[in-house]
Amino acid sequence: MAIVLFILSLIILVMLVMMTYRIHSISQKNTDDDAYHERTGLVQGWIYAAIVFTIIVIIASIWFMLKGTPYEGHLVEWLNIVVRVMHITFGIAWIGASFYFVWLENALNRTENVRDELAGNLWAVHGGGFYYLEKYKVAPKTIPKNLHWFKYEAYFTWVSGFALLFIIYYY
Repeated sequence: MAIVLFILSLIILVMLVMMTYRIHSISQKNTDDDAYHERTGLVQGWIYAAIVFTIIVIIASIWFMLKGTPYEGHLVEWLNIVVRVMHITFGIAWIGASFYFVWLENALNRTENVRDELAGNLWAVHGGGFYYLEKYKVAPKTIPKNLHWFKYEAYFTWVSGFALLFIIYYY
């Protein structure tokens, strides 16, 4: 039963990954319709969630195949190492983003040539590229569609932390 679940999950995983590439290519062809992009983004989010769930099912089916064999301990130790490295990496990214925004807040120009709606601005250079950043006092009247969120570092740190807690204390 676990072998059938494992093979079926691998097939579903391959199909989901192929679907993400197909949806991305379709979304790139139709660049004018914002509602279309919003729908395809929503579909991609659900597909990514299905990919994560499928990977969890694959790991669980491997565990059920190896349960009671001498290889069960090896699987748990490898899961422990992989999830621990992921947790540390995501934690470093989260802390790094936090330090970046503290530095950004402290380095803002708050006096010279600052418009009324701005709390400050900053010119920066990194890797040969020049960046101009503006911080608004409150949210701007129109928020752009392509807004970058710094939230996934925290999400993945929490999720990998709970996975690590589950692996260490449940198994």
